[in-house]
This record gives sequence, structure tokens and C-alpha cells, in this order.
Amino acid sequence: MTFYLPKDMRLESAEMCVECAWGSTYSNDRMRLHATYTSWNEEYAQDYLAKKAEYIKEMKTIDGNRAKIQSWRLEKAVGEYNLTIEVRVYDSSGKLKAMMVA
Repeated sequence: MTFYLPKDMRLESAEMCVECAWGSTYSNDRMRLHATYTSWNEEYAQDYLAKKAEYIKEMKTIDGNRAKIQSWRLEKAVGEYNLTIEVRVYDSSGKLKAMMVA
């Protein structure tokens, strides 16, 4: 899987979960992006997300793969950020292939 970042984003951390084949966190002065290549598919509970302000869920196709895109606004900012966008990309069998959180 390939993705592109804005030129001003820099590697913040290469720390990843035990279940991940790859993972890194990038940031600039506007956002923080954490990307992982993993099949470990733990998600937020749908009823939890449905209660969040401005919650949106969309299913899209990205580079021929099914992807679930969810976004929501936090009641209290985490650091300077208060909007979360999560993208989960699945292979043809429905198994999680990669995940990005911004």
C-alpha cells in the first residue's frame, strides 16, 4: 500500500503495535497521521461513535480495495486536535489490510 503525505509532514515516531507489520506517525502544524499495516481489526463500538458530534461513516473504494471511512469531532481536544478521521482498507476477502487515523 502506498500513500502520499504533504511535503511539510515529518516522521514523528516509528512505534507500532505488536500485531502490525509496519506503523509510523507523521505530523505537521495542522494534523497528526498514524498509519499501520495490520490485519488486527479492533474498532470503536458503533454505538459509541454514533453518539459523537458530526459522526459520518462512508464506504468507498480506494485503489480497488473496499475502505471504511469514519470521522467524528471530539468533545475535548486531544492536544490541539479535535477532529478524528479513521480509514480502514480491506482486501478482497474482507480482511483488514491497513488503517490510518488522522
